[in-house]
Amino acid sequence: MNYETRCRTNYVRLSDEAGFLAAIEPFDVELIVDTKGRVGLIGPEGGFDHEVWLEDSKDLISFSFYTHVMPFVEEGQVLVTKTIGHEGDRYLVGLAEAFIRRGDKVDSVFVDLSDIYEKASSTFGAPSADIKLAEY
Repeated sequence: MNYETRCRTNYVRLSDEAGFLAAIEPFDVELIVDTKGRVGLIGPEGGFDHEVWLEDSKDLISFSFYTHVMPFVEEGQVLVTKTIGHEGDRYLVGLAEAFIRRGDKVDSVFVDLSDIYEKASSTFGAPSADIKLAEY
């Protein structure tokens, strides 16, 4: 069985639609638009972190929310990315990251579902070695 992933963002308002579209154009991402004109992205199999060769160039570029998305998102909007993956029932993973732009500065926070083991250990006082991973 193969490992599969799915990823997407929430919807946000843009401050520079033309710049945004030009920035994401080389990448394997699908633009989605809600009924209020806010935009989001659906990423490729394998996740948002991917590289592409620029046409007519020998340059390899990597997709980055910091470089290719957040400069074009309206200031104060929070962009949330979610990525899930699985290999049948053996491995189930989930990641989420949130970004906010304030002027030229972009901040982010990250959550990984596997963090639950440490959180459970510290919250319940259970030894982490006694908490079996949810996989086989």
